[in-house]
Amino acid sequence: MSKARYPLLDILRAAAILLVVMHHFRNISGAPKWFHWVFMRGYIGVDIFFVLSGYLIGAQALQSIRQQGNLDVRRFLLRRWLRTLPSYYTLMFAMLASGAVAPNRALVMGFSLQNYFAPQDWLISWSLCVEEHFYLILPLLLFGMLRFIPSSMLTRDKLTVFCISCIAISPIWRVVEYLSTPARTFDWYMYDLSVQTQFRLDGLALGVGLAAAKLWDTTVWKWLAQNATALGWLGLALLTIPWHPWFSGTGSGIETRLMFLPAVIQPTIVSIATLLLIVAGVAKSRFSTFGIIGALFFSELAYTLYLTHMEGLVLVRTITRSHELPFLMALPLACLVSIVWAMLLRKFVEIPGLKLRSKLA
Repeated sequence: MSKARYPLLDILRAAAILLVVMHHFRNISGAPKWFHWVFMRGYIGVDIFFVLSGYLIGAQALQSIRQQGNLDVRRFLLRRWLRTLPSYYTLMFAMLASGAVAPNRALVMGFSLQNYFAPQDWLISWSLCVEEHFYLILPLLLFGMLRFIPSSMLTRDKLTVFCISCIAISPIWRVVEYLSTPARTFDWYMYDLSVQTQFRLDGLALGVGLAAAKLWDTTVWKWLAQNATALGWLGLALLTIPWHPWFSGTGSGIETRLMFLPAVIQPTIVSIATLLLIVAGVAKSRFSTFGIIGALFFSELAYTLYLTHMEGLVLVRTITRSHELPFLMALPLACLVSIVWAMLLRKFVEIPGLKLRSKLA
């Protein structure tokens, strides 16, 4: 299941990275108000990434369990780390060397803990921390269940209740955190509610749950597959909700993200929408063969582009300090620089890491 290539999943991944990139590039000087308003909501791309990761990585772990009856945790972690950490550490050390990040943050960032202890120092990396924590939690949780819980106790109903509980933890935690925080400031949102792992696990858990349902061909999966086209349209409709004025207001500043619905409910809505679109992409539906030119390119480049795009923004801001640059020139320049750096990082760091992974694990 995890080896198959589905065009709609490439489109989702490409859309996610472009939404995130434009979310940050909306701050380029001279950006039109409409551009700023539209891409203020672009941060939902991160929630799309989470569900995709949960589905794809969950499928790999669960496939191993189904075929072999166990999970080689060491191999699983080695494969994930050789996929993500070479590029991550390359950027981290480059930022340390350039002075963009203080040396005393190296240890925190080295263990992907900055989403708790220094989120402001490398802000975009918080989501990478959440995924690294997920890569560690998932195999250990599955291994523990296989090792210490008798197989007679692991009934489908009990596993279903367990999965639903995991999915519900983060939304409930966000509600409690939101309602118990009277002073909801920018710093509280950006460095606490928005970035800490315990608040962002619902999308990842949904992805794993979908992978399990498909792998074991459960009644739930059969129903989803039979209604895949309708669910795909529903997923698209749900994905537009963050742009509805009744949901997030009409503003384009941080105040829109501090509202209850965007701050607490939106990640789950976007995650459910993404899950429905994944169903439409992997089951037989009108969506399953739909493709867009360039989607595969941006899908494969997504991880390194996520890492490099802020550096493209920094370069453009540096240029515009001394030279007046119209937005319609500054935006393509930032995109071009970011894509070129992402391609170089992929070619010289990410792909060699993947080749090493195929040899070692």
